Amino acid sequence: MMNEQQVKQIKKDFFQYGFPFNGIDTQYPIKLNKGETITDIDYIKKKILEYLENAIDKGIKGKDKVGLFLSGGVDSTTLAIILGQRFKNIKVYAYTASFGNNPGEIESAKKLSDKYNFNLKIIDVKEDEETWIKAIQAIGRPISDAASIPVWKMCEQAQKDGIKVVITGDGADEIELGGSYDHLYMLKRRKEWIPYFPSLGRFLQWTNLPKIKVLGESMQYRTWQDLLTARYFWNLKIAVPWKWSEQRCGIIKHFDIEPCFPFLSQEFLDMAINIPIDLKYSKPTKWLCKEAVAKLDPLILEKKKRTMGFPHKYGTKEIWRIYEDFVLSRKDTGYIS
Repeated sequence: MMNEQQVKQIKKDFFQYGFPFNGIDTQYPIKLNKGETITDIDYIKKKILEYLENAIDKGIKGKDKVGLFLSGGVDSTTLAIILGQRFKNIKVYAYTASFGNNPGEIESAKKLSDKYNFNLKIIDVKEDEETWIKAIQAIGRPISDAASIPVWKMCEQAQKDGIKVVITGDGADEIELGGSYDHLYMLKRRKEWIPYFPSLGRFLQWTNLPKIKVLGESMQYRTWQDLLTARYFWNLKIAVPWKWSEQRCGIIKHFDIEPCFPFLSQEFLDMAINIPIDLKYSKPTKWLCKEAVAKLDPLILEKKKRTMGFPHKYGTKEIWRIYEDFVLSRKDTGYIS
């Protein structure tokens, strides 16, 4: 049951951050166990493979077939290689979204699937309001992640294929295991800019544009390490549980499928958060993960960071309208807008 004040807070969060989290419980809290600093690179690479394999093994739960959301990026390719090399007795159904401007992802998925004998399904995805309505109703909250539409379509096919567990690379960027964001690696190389950030950040916070205000907030640090550390723990404590986990899990579970997020397993997290930021960003583009997986298949070294380039037209205002019309207007919410 929500009152008017709660709805206002959800709206404020959504328009400022892209997802609501104040005053709402998450089903997927992240536990961060700060321990001894880890700097042994060979040890880290060994544990990356071990922990991801452990998480997949646990997530499969004895199934003889699993689903894998497969794109052309580092994260899903990492999981595909581990599945193909270490789980050869499991039938893998790989799902790749096709939306017109991502031929490189399709070709990469075909190459991996042919190599490891995956059953590849190319899912044609087009944006429509009906799918947004279904996804928002399934989650029960407004959502900003455009990849929700491709995920919904891939889950529809996975359900038809009788898949009960689907493996995804969600969370890998937020863990930042080896320079996940290249623009931050470039920022590290321009440390002389850092002293100007706090004053510029305070200036940007005067604007009424939510995203610019958030950018201003993130600039209130005097060193690159302070900036990255604050951003890192914000992502893990707030963005992962409320944005990614709630949205992805809400959609996947709607189809009676269990999600498996190997990069968010507890032992993987425990290692990742204890690797110094400077070590992670000593090279660009998830170098720790790529070099670890290259021992299984050097194909990973060809991969670059990719974002879901799904061309969507539904912005914040349209998503909020759908949320009001199809979620808040229901009598069982206790709130009628």
